[in-house]
Formats: sequence, C-alpha cells, structure tokens
Amino acid sequence: MNCWILPENESPLAKPKQTYREHVQAVLEAHLELWPQTQDYWSHLGALLIEPRLFNGSLTAFLQRVDAGLRLVCATHDIGKLNQGFHLYMCAERDKAVGKKVVINRDWHFRHELLSLPFTTMMAKWLSNDLGHLPQDLPWEAVAVMGHHKRLDNYLFERERIQLCKPAFGMLEPTQLQRLAWEWVSEYLVEGMKSCQQVPLKFWEEGARLVQEGGARKFIVLKEHLCDGIQKQRSFEAKFLLRWFGASFKAHLQICDWWASAQKERRQIYGLGKMAASPIQARDLPERWLQQKLEATKQARAGGTSAQIIWREFQLKVASLSDYAYCIAPTGSGKTEAALLWALNHMRSHPHISKILYLLPTTTTVNAIHQRLSDIFGKALTGLAHSKAKLLREDNKGESEEDRGDVRQDVLFEAAFFPPVTVATLDQLLLAGLHGKHWFFRNHALAQSAVILDELHAFDPYTLGLVGAFVPQLCLLNVPVLALSATFPQPLRNAFQGWFPQTQQVQDTTLLNAARCKWRFYADTTFDDENFLRRAAKHMRQGQRFLIVRNTVAGAQETFAKLQKFHAPVRLLHSAFIQKDRQAIEQAIFDDEKNGGKTSLVSTQIVEVSLDLDYDHLISELSPPDAMVQRAGRCNRSRKKEKATVTVLAADEISQKIYQEKFGVGQILSRSAETLAQRLAQPRRMSEQDLLDWVNEVYAATDMAQHEHYREAENYFREQQHRLGYILDHNTADEKLETRWITEERVPVIPLNLWSRFSPKMQHAFFSRPAMRAKYTVEIPFWRRKQLFSEGHAMPLEFKEQKLEFLYWIDVPYDPVIGLQLPKPEKEKLKHTEIY
Repeated sequence: MNCWILPENESPLAKPKQTYREHVQAVLEAHLELWPQTQDYWSHLGALLIEPRLFNGSLTAFLQRVDAGLRLVCATHDIGKLNQGFHLYMCAERDKAVGKKVVINRDWHFRHELLSLPFTTMMAKWLSNDLGHLPQDLPWEAVAVMGHHKRLDNYLFERERIQLCKPAFGMLEPTQLQRLAWEWVSEYLVEGMKSCQQVPLKFWEEGARLVQEGGARKFIVLKEHLCDGIQKQRSFEAKFLLRWFGASFKAHLQICDWWASAQKERRQIYGLGKMAASPIQARDLPERWLQQKLEATKQARAGGTSAQIIWREFQLKVASLSDYAYCIAPTGSGKTEAALLWALNHMRSHPHISKILYLLPTTTTVNAIHQRLSDIFGKALTGLAHSKAKLLREDNKGESEEDRGDVRQDVLFEAAFFPPVTVATLDQLLLAGLHGKHWFFRNHALAQSAVILDELHAFDPYTLGLVGAFVPQLCLLNVPVLALSATFPQPLRNAFQGWFPQTQQVQDTTLLNAARCKWRFYADTTFDDENFLRRAAKHMRQGQRFLIVRNTVAGAQETFAKLQKFHAPVRLLHSAFIQKDRQAIEQAIFDDEKNGGKTSLVSTQIVEVSLDLDYDHLISELSPPDAMVQRAGRCNRSRKKEKATVTVLAADEISQKIYQEKFGVGQILSRSAETLAQRLAQPRRMSEQDLLDWVNEVYAATDMAQHEHYREAENYFREQQHRLGYILDHNTADEKLETRWITEERVPVIPLNLWSRFSPKMQHAFFSRPAMRAKYTVEIPFWRRKQLFSEGHAMPLEFKEQKLEFLYWIDVPYDPVIGLQLPKPEKEKLKHTEIY
C-alpha cells in the first residue's frame, strides 16, 4: 500500500492558512455552539418523526442520536484531506498567495469527500450499534459528508469514477492517520459513542487500503439507498418529514464547516439558531420591544425629533392571529409593522421558531423593505436574498465586494436565510422547494421561520401553484404563514383558505369608507395624446409630483421622452437598465422622497408593491384592478393631500396581450375597463371599499386552483421533488428552474456602446468575473436577441480570441437615463416578459 509519511515537524493542511486539526476542531466547536441554539427545532422535528414511527425511540434518544451523528460527521468529513495530493495543493495555494511562482499538478485534485466516505460510513455503523439508528436506518451521515461541497446529484465524483476512484497520491500512514485525525477528537465525543472513542489501528489500516485501491467508490451508492429509502415510504407526510430531516442534517454540517472556514468571531455570525443574546430575542413583550425600535427609527429619520408610536387596534388584531392567516389593509395602514409584531409573537410562543422570513414579488420591493427592516433590527441581523443581491455590495472604490472572501461568505449566509431576519423574493423560497442551489440550507432555516408573504396578488397562477404544492410541507413542519395584501381578490382568498387549515383573516375596516384620491377614467385617451401630456408637464413644472405608470418598458420610455420635450422635471425607472444605473436611479427616488424633492417619475409595474413612495398624482395606463390599486397606493400615501388624483388612461392592444399572458385571465383588461367605466361615469373619490368591490367583480369568475398554469406548476413541483429522491440537488443553474410563468426565455446582453468603451483591463475583468458581467448586462427575451442576430445587430462577445457563446453584445442604443432602447416589437411576438 502506497502510504504518505508526513515529516514530524509538519502539520497537514485543511486550508492554505489553516491546519487540518485547526479546521476540524473549529467545525466541532461550531457544533458545540450551534447545537444548543437549535435544540428546540430538533426537538420539534424529532416529535414529528416519532409520531408516525419514522424514528423508533424516545425524544431523548432522538436528540442523543442526532447530536452524536452530527459530531461524527463534523469529526470525519475532511479525513480525506489527509492525503499527500491535497496537502501539496494547499501548500502551493499558500505559496501563491505570498507571490511565489507555483505549478499546480492536476493529479493533486481528488475529491476529499469521496476519500472520507469509508471512514464516516464504517464509524456510523458502530455508532448505530451503540446508540441506535437515525430515522429509518438510512445512511444520513455518509450522504451528508458526500455532498458537503459539491452538488449532491448523479454527476457527483464523475471525474473520480473515470479514474476508478484511485487517488494518485497516498493517504497518511495509518499510525499518523490515527494520531492526526482521531486521537485528539475524543474530547468532542459524547457518552455513548464508545466504539468511536476506541478506534483500533486496524480500522485506519483498512480505511487507507480501501481508499488506495479505489474501494471508496462502493460507498457512492449510499446516495441511491437514501433516495430509495425515502421514496418507498407509503405516505407523502413520511417522505416530506424525511426530506426535511435530511436537509437539516446536511445543513448543520455545512453551517459548521462554513463557520469554521469563515474564521470570524462567533458573535459576528447571527441567525444560525435561537440565541438568547441575539437582539431579536426580546426579553420584553414583543409589542413594547418593537414599539421602541420603531420609535427610535422614526426619531432617527426625523433628525432627532422625538417620535411616538401607538399601536392601532387593527395592528394588534393582526399580531394575535393564528399560525395561518391573511390580512387585508390599504397601503400606508401599517400592515408591515403589524406583520412583524405577529412574527415576534410567534417566535415567543413557538420554541422552534427563531427567524423571520419576509417575502415579496420583486427585487426592487425587496431592496426597499430590506432597508426599512435594517433600520429597525440592524444591518447585522437583516439579510437580503434575491438574484441580484450580490451586486449591491460595493465598496467606495466601486470594486465588487463579492470578489472578496469575507463578503462572499456574507452573500452566501444571507442567500441561505441564515440571519434572524431575511428579506427575499418569493422565488428564493420556491427554489428551496425545487432543490435549487443551497436548498437544504433554506429548508433548514425555513422550518425555523415565521413567514410573511407580502402582496401575493402580484404573482401569476403558475407561481401560486408552486406555493400551493409547497404548502403541505410548511403545514407539516408547523411553519407559521401570514399573507398581506391591499386587495386580496376572492380567488386568492379561496386559494389561501384551501392551502391552510383553519385560516384566520383580519381586515382593516377603519379606512374602508376613506378615500385617498379622486379617480377619473378616460376610456378614449391614450398616452399618445400629447396635449394631455403637455398639461401634465405644466403641473410638474409648478412643483406637483406625478407618478406615471406604463404597462411596458417601451411605453414608459416613449412617455418619458415626450415629458422631457415639454421640460418636465421627471426621471425614468424600469427593468431595462444595467444594475449600476438602476441602483442609482432607485437611490435618487428614495432621496427625493426623504428630502421633499419635486421630481416626478415615469415607471412600469415595478413600483406597484411595497415601496414607501408618496406622490401627489397618479396617471396610469389601465391594468388589472389589483395592480391599479397598488399603483394608486403610491399616491397620497400619507392621506394628507386633499387634491390628490388618479387618472386612468386606455390601454393598448399590447397591454391586453401582456396581461392575459401574465395572469391567464381572458380579456382581463376589457373586463377591467368595462367595470371601471361603470364606476366612474363621473369622476369621483373612490373609497377603499369601492376599490375592493371593483377587484372582486373583475375576478369573480376566476377559480385559481383550476387554472391550467396552476395545475401545471403543482405537478412540476411534485415531480421535481420525487425525481430528485427528495434529497438530491438539482443539477442545473437556478435560472433553469421555473418559478414564474415565462413563455419566452430571457437572456443577458450588453449594449455595444457600453462594451466598446471598456478598456482592455475592464474587458478582461468582464470575461473572468461573473459578478461584473451581471452588473453591466440587461436581460431581454431570447427571440429579441435572435432577431437582432439575424439582422447583424448582435454577436457573441470576444476578447483576445476568447468567446462567450452565451453572452452577446447588441447594437441597440443605451444610456443611463433612458436605458436600453429596443426597437418596437410586433404585437404578435410580444410576451409578458417585457412588462417590467
């Protein structure tokens, strides 16, 4: 047997700057700190597993066995690093970091997780003899170690299998292996792990022989054994519970591993469990604690002027709602604060709940709510999770922090829902159900969260079908869910009540008869009417702030250009900006709001939901009634402007096609126009009750659960989990997982006039850094790019004979004020992907 003998004056490395012992010891220390914080959750999960006899034993026995299993995987997960090839690789990386010239031998790269498997698996069998089996006697420890770095899918260890799983370099000589891997570990092993504490030398000899001869490959099949063991369960409840157990068991190991690799002070990484010292675990009654936080936030915004918060009766009713409930309240009624109070109350009354997960429809609304909650709970305790979140992290030099290791860890922690409060798009939750990247982390955190769903109405039937398919698992795990909406159309209420048992609801009736604005509908006027826009521009120049909302990006750009021609003080916001420019525009909008600016805004529907904006007047293209109510919610939000108005103009044929595609309701804009015209035969103030009645009238005949897109999504969700054995990772990028009804694929492009101005250094960075590519690209429908390519106006990017086949430049005008200016599409080709 070809063994490696390490010189006595050297220590094997786990990281370039961390010895093997330092790293594994830090992982075990992380477990010792994390286990008490999460024991309430493990007790809750154990009770759920014991009831249907998925675990044969008492709750005490369950906790003892899980604790022992987690200690075992923490102690054995990196034994495969005690291999000469890995040590040489770490030494080379260490030398490279200090400027030395090094040559990396490809044969040094051999998955250490695979080399660890024989040791973990054999010890896990001994442990089961000592303390009994984990749920259903399945190989949880081995699979957790197997997948603690790479995607746990059918391609795992593909390169190693081609090499017959035989490493080119030897493991440590057995005596050294025993001493360096295990003799010092005994102090971390609890009573009952007798066999693991007394590991004989012949175990290390056998393990090293197996590894050297390629015997580790026979343990890969344990992954299939685990999947088969879950799939053969008769009830879906059993499959779901075992799925969540596996996710939490695997997540716990990787949390400890990340924690040790981060090399941060423990107190700096919040949210991994229920910590008594965490500021979110209020010792005072949540009502008083949150009141003080809100008062302090309001006082800070007011420049130090004292502020008083008094809870409204409606908010206290929301706070006392049960585990599954929905709340209907107008914009500006304080339902966000009421929802936070509800969540804090559930954290106090449910020992297994230690987090708040706040979900919204769009990245813009997520960014806005994240800022609000950061002011309340503190930035260190408030995470941000959406597809563009990493791009928001820039230092003063404009360099992406995502390229720095410490920030990369923060991005990962927040994407995995680690912080006590996480604000995310609903898509991130659905990716957890569809087994996207880091799904096990998100499920582990989700099972310990009170969930707030803000503005469910904004999602199409397909997305709601995914939610409906995931809901039985949330109910099984006793995850509390509160939905918020200004409208909550009846079909959505019916769907929500079908998802959750014994649903409660609260409606803010105090403002039902109140009206914020005078409404008028010009059924024969469109945004092509320049005289109408000229009059609006005059009012803007006089200092009145208008919000103008179009249904498409192209429409918003056209209206903005006309208003500029009339010298109106106005800015433009839509989705067709590169991230850097869009972020600057959003910040300017919020600064205006804060400082009493007089600039108006032309936008698309991205302003509809949960943005704390307050304009004097709204002019909107007709949209479905729930969307119209949301748009109106950005006008006279404070209810102090007596002359605030909402003016609705006719929508074009393209809008009709777009909204029918998005919501799947035939002729929805025709029905919206007809019913609104009846209500606004004469301009009048529309009360909150009037608006709710309009919403319900338009959607009266809609049965959400019977919609074809809804049923398609339910089937897709269930088939996806079953196909992956309820425990494997999806093997493609998250972007390939469908969380919304998209009939046309979107692809990233970079405007040619941007690319051509890049220096060679920037072009090189663009090719080598995904974060930079994301910062300077815009997504457009695939058919658009295909059409531009056929016309010679689009080509794959090239740099020094390198080519990015997936990323094209497009010869279409772009500037930071107007955004990407695509040519006007043919109506029959336009899909709802251009709505934003």
